Amino acid sequence: MKSVNRQDATIPILQSEFGVDGSEHVETAKKRAVTRILDVTTLDERQANEVLSALLQWPIMCPRRCLLARREEEIRIELTQDERKPTFVRVEADAIYKLRITVEMIGPNRYQTDAFCPRFPKEKTAGWILLVGEKDSGELVAYSKTPPIIGSRELRLELKIPERK
Repeated sequence: MKSVNRQDATIPILQSEFGVDGSEHVETAKKRAVTRILDVTTLDERQANEVLSALLQWPIMCPRRCLLARREEEIRIELTQDERKPTFVRVEADAIYKLRITVEMIGPNRYQTDAFCPRFPKEKTAGWILLVGEKDSGELVAYSKTPPIIGSRELRLELKIPERK
């Protein structure tokens, strides 16, 4: 089993890592997941079960299409490209672009919008935060909060391309 670290601890990756992403032997996978959580954290068994329960309730956000636009120009960004042979997108430094990403909620909980807040008496809905960053420098370029998504939605974000260094 691959070790989970801070860089690759997204919800879909954790669901897949623990084998709780809709596979047949869910109870066995849950026990294995709790054991793994206990091995890599300082949580007790009750807390590990609570983390797993929250993890199983979340939908998975799947990006379907991504466009980068400036004035009349529209650039389609390939989301499934091989990182070993990247296709770079030419952009103008210090320019403002509009990013449009179409996302779809998938998985058994794709209609789930409740936030996991066990300490709050009132129900809360969960929104999403879209982060856009520069991979090599780790610099955050733009972010946007969005309300809960059911089905699919186009997210729009304005971002300023960093100056050349």
